[in-house]
Parts: sequence; structure tokens; C-alpha cells
Amino acid sequence: MKVFRYILCPHDFFFYVSRELVEGVPSEIISNTALLYAFNTHSQIHRNASGNVPHYEEDAKRFTLYSTPAELLNEDKVVIGDRILETNVSRELVRITYNSVHTVTQSVDVGKVRVKVCFPMMGQYLKYRPLVPFQGFLIGGRSSSLIRLGKKLVPVRVHYEELENVRVREGKFTPSHPVNVNDLPPETNLVRGKIQVIPPTPIYTECVLDGKYIEGECSHRRYKIALPNENKYPEVELDGS
Repeated sequence: MKVFRYILCPHDFFFYVSRELVEGVPSEIISNTALLYAFNTHSQIHRNASGNVPHYEEDAKRFTLYSTPAELLNEDKVVIGDRILETNVSRELVRITYNSVHTVTQSVDVGKVRVKVCFPMMGQYLKYRPLVPFQGFLIGGRSSSLIRLGKKLVPVRVHYEELENVRVREGKFTPSHPVNVNDLPPETNLVRGKIQVIPPTPIYTECVLDGKYIEGECSHRRYKIALPNENKYPEVELDGS
């Protein structure tokens, strides 16, 4: 089984919304829904004709690479080309305003004629600056070093490190990554964890699971990765030694 730890760095302002009240705000986690489409470029489906209707379950059966959710990496590392450079990058969010395509209309009387005056709605989003690093794990092989992520197809550079001494184990464990509980096999139990509602599925952090997992090493560190449901991702190679 091929398992990789990856560090990815968007090379543009990275936008995704985790919650939206007055303004759109991203969390420190990237849902693996977007990452699955970005890494599986060989089987990516463009569904312009279907509008906003998702086909997650149908598409999942075609993916050969499985990515965990990725989390903000608190190390001074960025990916430039195919190299990792040691440099400091600000994690401070940038507020960007825009004119909405929707409008608010107000009717006013001009003499005896009622006229509709349109006022554009103003919106604002918080975005991560370019080169902010995120970390995750990829099962089944490695993908391209340059991917496009999210609806805006932001260019992202990715650095991969293959895990060594990979073994499939079973029991209670603390995953080295955030967990999409909808991807877990039915026999894997969530013992505890902190939930974050990140559309389209909830993500758990600081969690403990009881079930099968992958254990491996790279860069003198040991990692534990939750095995995904093989029925949901039948094309991903999940057999281990």
C-alpha cells in the first residue's frame, strides 16, 4: 500500500467558506471533499451541465487516491516548485470585499412615476494569503505536484513524502489528521472528538477512534491514518502488509 504525507501551498489567495454570518470565514481545515477531486485529476468529472447538484457518492467510486482532510501546518515551510523552503509565512487572514451579483431593489416615487432603484449588495470574505501551508495524507499513490483546488481552481503546489514501514493495525488510536466520519468503515467507532461543521460533511479533530488504521513513518515521525470505507472507495488500494 502506498501512503504519502503531503504539504500543500496555494499560490494565490485561497478561498473557501466554513461558516458565513456577516462575512465568509475559513477554518484551519480543508475538507477532503475538495481535495479528492483535486488529487484525482485522472478521473475528475466536470459537471457543468448539472449545475449545483453534487454527485459525491457516484464520483467516490471512481477515485483511486484517497486524501484525508488537511489542516493548517504550524511550521515555517512552503512549497516552491518541487522543493520545500524554510521561511516564515503569515497565517493572518485577509479581508476582501466584493460586489455581489445579487441586488437589493427599492421602489421610490419620482413625481407620479414609481421607479425602481437598484443598490448592489456588498459582501466580504476572509482568505488565506498565498503560500500558507497545509498538511494531509494520501492513500493509494501520489498525485501531481501541481493541482487545482476548489471551485476557483486555485493553483497549489504539493510536496510528497512516502511513509515507510507501513502496517495496517487495529484498536484504539489517535489519528494524525482531522477525520471525515462519513468516510469511516461502519465497524470503526468514534470514541471522542471535537466536531467542526465544514460543508458538506462534519469533520472531527483531536479525536480517538477504535478500528483499523495505517501506521507508518517519515521524517523521523510516526503517523496514524484512519482507513476509509472500502465500499465507498472501491478503487483505492487499501490492502496492507
